[in-house]
Amino acid sequence: EQAGCGYDGVRTLRSTFTGIETAMRAINAMQLALDTTTHNIANANTPGYSRQRVELSASTPYTVPSMHRNPLPAQIGTGVDIVGVERVRDFFTDRQIRTANGQLSEFRTAARYYDRIEAMINEPSANEFNNQLDRFWNAWSDLALHPTDLSARAVVLEEGARIADAMNLTMSQLADLRVDAANEVGFAVTEVNDFAREVAALNKDIYKLVGIGQTPNDLQDRRDLLIDRLAALTGAT
Repeated sequence: EQAGCGYDGVRTLRSTFTGIETAMRAINAMQLALDTTTHNIANANTPGYSRQRVELSASTPYTVPSMHRNPLPAQIGTGVDIVGVERVRDFFTDRQIRTANGQLSEFRTAARYYDRIEAMINEPSANEFNNQLDRFWNAWSDLALHPTDLSARAVVLEEGARIADAMNLTMSQLADLRVDAANEVGFAVTEVNDFAREVAALNKDIYKLVGIGQTPNDLQDRRDLLIDRLAALTGAT
């Protein structure tokens, strides 16, 4: 150590290693920033990964002891401190995206089943229900005009059998569609339960790490990814 002179003539003692310590703080901060950048690049294609950045702040300055107010600045900077490594993520946007994804999944599922129902009804086409009903009622009209005509009676029976077969086929297809929908719901419930268990396990790990002052960014990313999937599956918030 060496003796120095304060701004008002008061003798002070300062370590000769102050500049080295300041440089070491800067090196450590820049090394962590470089490591974080490398981590970001390595996970550029990782699903759910959030870019991270190092939060820095000026370290507590050294105040020169003095009995009176100095006319010159009496604090000496000591470098930089690492506040933490934070995720670059907007939680308000996360909530908006999850709500929108839940609605999008709902609409996509409904559209997929409506498409299948539309194919079953087969409208518009030459064999659509409207055409079959028209032929059926026209056959009845012809029979009403010629009640004793055996061929007219045969046409009524034929058209009736045709439309009955079409209705039975559609009912069978709709029943199969209901079974498919129930199975899909069952698979979704299993997936939701699996995701929920993973989120619960991550919550415990995150809670422990936060309790000892750590910032588990990667675990939080994993949890957010699972929550995004839960929101898409169920519309949950």
